[in-house]
Amino acid sequence: MNLAQLQNHFCDALRYQGDADRCNIVEDHFSSESRIQIYRNNFIFSLCDVLKATYRHTVSLVGHECFEQLAKRYIITTPPISGDVNRYGDEFWLIFSQFNEVVKAAPYLEDVARLEWQAEQLALHSIASDSDIIPLSRLHAITENQQQDIQLCPHNNLHSYCSSFAIFDLLQAIENDDFSQVDIYRPQQGVIAVSTTGRYYTHPLSLAAVKLLIKIEMRETLTQIEPQLLDALLELTQANILAGFKIKTLT
Repeated sequence: MNLAQLQNHFCDALRYQGDADRCNIVEDHFSSESRIQIYRNNFIFSLCDVLKATYRHTVSLVGHECFEQLAKRYIITTPPISGDVNRYGDEFWLIFSQFNEVVKAAPYLEDVARLEWQAEQLALHSIASDSDIIPLSRLHAITENQQQDIQLCPHNNLHSYCSSFAIFDLLQAIENDDFSQVDIYRPQQGVIAVSTTGRYYTHPLSLAAVKLLIKIEMRETLTQIEPQLLDALLELTQANILAGFKIKTLT
């Protein structure tokens, strides 16, 4: 057995997908299974802590014991593919569907986790301004021929978010420890944004404004966006969602 095969056997054993006897573990008064279990525990506990740091509101909603069961299932089925654990946890919420009682008790949990992941990625992304973006105040200087190629640009420390549940209100209720005013089945949408200190916050918008923002995030030009959606442009501008614009060039 070569080194690569041994490493694969060890990785499989860590995730309960392989036999510890195939890992060339030296046995004495501890069996190979007992020894690999030590590694398994360290592996799972460490990654569970990573997930807890990202999904702290999800932890608050389900409790540590339940979260650890969700995390263990995710870790076993979706191990890290790189040493950068800061980016570990993508689509963690997809594992929830395997826990029917959790979904039944908290059908909004997936949307909470999805928001937390987006916020984490925004925090990791550089929030430095894009030097190619032209301020909105310069729109008057654009020629008629250039108008069809205008691409509006949102600030890169924010992202659109939509939910069938009142997730923004729910997160605020968790922070305030007061759920009395939350109508969880009221849809909410808007943006998730990250401050320069790394903390994230939400800002509600109308559904029309979010639909327009999604088109802008897809880098559609003004002529590609449905005219009726452009009516929400003032709302995005007043909420300081837009950083400016670019002129799309052929590549």
